[in-house]
Amino acid sequence: MRAPLVHGELLRHLLVRAWRLGAVLAIGALVAAGQRADRLTAPMPLALREVAPLLPGAAALDPVVGPLGQLVRDAAGGVLGSALTTAPAGDRVIGYAGPTEVLVAVDVAGRVAGARIRRSADTPEHVADVVAAVGFWRGLAGRPAAELAGRTAAELRIDGVSGATRTSAAAVDAIGARLAGAFGEARVEAPSAVSWRDLALAGFAVGGVVLAFLRRARRARVVFRIAAVAWLGVASGELLALSLSTGFALHGLPWWRAPGLALLAATALLVPWATGRSPYCAHVCPHGALQEWLARATRGRLRRRRLPEPLRFALIALPATLLLTATFALVTGLPLDLASIEAFDAWLLGAGAAASVAIAAAGLAAAAVEPMAYCRFGCATGQLLALPATRARGAPRLRRSDLLLATVLLVALLAWLGRDALRAALMEVAL
Repeated sequence: MRAPLVHGELLRHLLVRAWRLGAVLAIGALVAAGQRADRLTAPMPLALREVAPLLPGAAALDPVVGPLGQLVRDAAGGVLGSALTTAPAGDRVIGYAGPTEVLVAVDVAGRVAGARIRRSADTPEHVADVVAAVGFWRGLAGRPAAELAGRTAAELRIDGVSGATRTSAAAVDAIGARLAGAFGEARVEAPSAVSWRDLALAGFAVGGVVLAFLRRARRARVVFRIAAVAWLGVASGELLALSLSTGFALHGLPWWRAPGLALLAATALLVPWATGRSPYCAHVCPHGALQEWLARATRGRLRRRRLPEPLRFALIALPATLLLTATFALVTGLPLDLASIEAFDAWLLGAGAAASVAIAAAGLAAAAVEPMAYCRFGCATGQLLALPATRARGAPRLRRSDLLLATVLLVALLAWLGRDALRAALMEVAL
């Protein structure tokens, strides 16, 4: 009689865990399907107004597209150079969350006259930082186009834009991928070597997993969290967020291009699912570390009162509400700046969205009187990572979080099925 019971428990373990991981993957697939319909799939013909700022005097574009794009002519018919875009050759080069299409103008001497972003599927805040980085684009101007062909930003030693390193590097790499076809060079797929940034991110991923299973390592935890705040937060700003998760759903984890970031994301999702331990939220996240320190610093100094039950219930439901809203918007293609509903963009010091900075400030202030306030009452990313988590002890059983997981999956499915009807209705209202 014992063997069937053991086998029954094992089957229940497998079914519950398979349901949780399968549901998260299904949600990701629906998000990817919704986003893919709105991303850089349809070609967008070049317009003269785009080229004119890069090649002064431009009056006409030849309709024929050659190896270096379309010839650009002045009012007298003389050739000023050529203009090309990185799509579709560069569409496989992913920054943080998607590809970036770059317009490149090449003068008659074969040198880059200028470049700019046309459109991008990367995270909006990173794209905005790169667009505004005048010095970055000046660094490309004057370089021989043949020198860029088939080469990456790392190989060319082009410094990335602070706070948007991967987006700026992806823009350069996309140029290299496009020019590789014109000059017969090898196609750019990824940087040639693992960077120190990836090694650092991998170190935080592994360190978080190790600390999640250590019971007595107080000093190691303190040192690790200080390092996480200083480097992962202040220096690089590469925190996991919904905007990054969208890119991962659409393009998969960037194991080849950004292995450190991919490992950090994989451990953040899979370790809680497999073991019930939380390496990222409990040990790596810089925002969580700041809240924990604030709570300890103000303990006994500030009077803490229990929140009224209606307010407490509303706040507890807020992360799930944000996650459901983001899922619906992503699948239907409705505009929603994911950075504006989370605090993590504020870590891009001097470049974070105003809404994100306000959320971060409010969350940290609240954490002084209500421990871990943002994590408990505002973090949609934490809610996402917790969905497939298994309890660290005891047999996995269906619980309230499974109801939320089923709700998110249902919302994603209904949003996908009603996507076209909803967008048509919104267009009619707009007209």
